[in-house]
Amino acid sequence: MTERIIRPQHAPRELPGLVESLTVGELLAPSAQIVWCAPQMGDAPLVDNRSNAYASLEPTWPRAKIRFSQLASTLITRGCHLWVETLETQENRLWAKFVTSALTVPDALHVSFVDHLSTPCWATDTWALVGKARWTEAGILPEEPLRLTQDLNRVTEIRARMLPQRG
Repeated sequence: MTERIIRPQHAPRELPGLVESLTVGELLAPSAQIVWCAPQMGDAPLVDNRSNAYASLEPTWPRAKIRFSQLASTLITRGCHLWVETLETQENRLWAKFVTSALTVPDALHVSFVDHLSTPCWATDTWALVGKARWTEAGILPEEPLRLTQDLNRVTEIRARMLPQRG
């Protein structure tokens, strides 16, 4: 499979499992750099660890839903750099301050506040989830169909638009 489309009306049942699988893949083989570009960033739940199913991957995680800030901290301790582009809002600034304060290596999180997003996405070394979505405390809320691609040429193209701007 090189591409999958998740429509907003199907997202409540399709997106949690997909995001959890993608997240676990990143824990097993972390990307050097991950890009998030979203209009609203929040501490979204990404992995359901209430049964402690992921204790062997990350023993420090509690029996709870693992949120973006916990995933960011884990990936950064494993050598990953995170690049976030989000709209210039007070809520997004508060989110960035909260996430940065929770990190042991805050310099590995790079946040840019913009007036207009380039390409709404979540892109790693090997896949990209492209499409406008809000990352909230309640979860990831798509505003349009999300397209998961594992086509490395497409992933490289998406990341090239994002990473050069950030040095």
